[in-house]
Amino acid sequence: LVPATVAAADRYSVNFLRAIDRALAFHPEARPQTIAEWRVMFELETDDGSTALDFPLGEEDQEKTLVINTAGPELLYQKTVRLGGSPPVAAEKPPSGGSAATGATARRPGKSRIGRLAAQLIAGIAILAAALWWYQQQSLRPTLFEVQAVLDDVPCAALVAMARDRTVTVNGFATESIEFDGAAQAIAGLPGVGDVRMEVATVDRVYCRLLEFYAPYWKTNRIQKLGAAITTPKSGNVFVDGEPLLLDVAAPLYRSYVYVDYFLRDGYMVHLLPNQRSGPVRLGAGEWLSLGEGGEWVVSPPFGQEMIAIIASPVPLFADIRQSQESDGDYLAAINERLKADSTGTDGRPVTADFVFITTMPKGQ
Repeated sequence: LVPATVAAADRYSVNFLRAIDRALAFHPEARPQTIAEWRVMFELETDDGSTALDFPLGEEDQEKTLVINTAGPELLYQKTVRLGGSPPVAAEKPPSGGSAATGATARRPGKSRIGRLAAQLIAGIAILAAALWWYQQQSLRPTLFEVQAVLDDVPCAALVAMARDRTVTVNGFATESIEFDGAAQAIAGLPGVGDVRMEVATVDRVYCRLLEFYAPYWKTNRIQKLGAAITTPKSGNVFVDGEPLLLDVAAPLYRSYVYVDYFLRDGYMVHLLPNQRSGPVRLGAGEWLSLGEGGEWVVSPPFGQEMIAIIASPVPLFADIRQSQESDGDYLAAINERLKADSTGTDGRPVTADFVFITTMPKGQ
């Protein structure tokens, strides 16, 4: 919403426009709470210390008046306020049975007229409230911070959200035990959310611990669009027995050391990079690297779903090259210990991660 102070600058007085903006504040508590409070915002202090209503007037309007009707318990008082810059003329309640004070006219309307005026006022307020509610609902947009907070509470998952207009799309990975409906319902109940789309890949429960370990670095990479990536050239990431394992990896948008690891279902892992032949691997910002074209790794039993991950750091994670195969628990504990000492790397550059799940199977299946 373009503020009135911007949309109508130089066409109306600043006081007038500020009063409009305050009445249109998004949060109800930021708006004037009463008409009396709002009316004060339209007033200007005159040279003699009194106040006058601040309205944009042309020369032809200087002598016009504003008639304000105020309903009392017995009478409907009518006061006339000069708009030419003079202070308002306050109406006083006339003595019982007497006439109104100078500058104000008192009269006793019929009960039916008061009833009609009250009904019209209530109907007008109801229509305005309904219109404001409808406009507010249509103008609300999802707050990704609130959506992400819901996703961060989902166990055994790595999930991020994107929003376009009022539609929230959730991407990522989760184990088979995730309650998709519960997360979707919680997000759908947030202000501004119209539709929720869950585009989440389901993986085996055995990878719960790995997902939870990599999730913070993976989400940092996705949310900040840092570009660390690992992909395969195979359709559906499916590899058959005897085929070479082919991978493409990309460094984030800063020079970094990259570590590529193959996690087996039995709790062990193989370090693809770095290894004893390659030594430490450091890539330039956004640099791509293709792996496996020389047939270094060949698919073999056991078959099933397996996870390959890349983690990128602006500083080396280890002083020496680790042995080619080890327990994934020992490896993750070693990374945790290293990152506790320096969780952000150098110059505030974060550690980032990405991973891919591949499916291996026998020939002819």
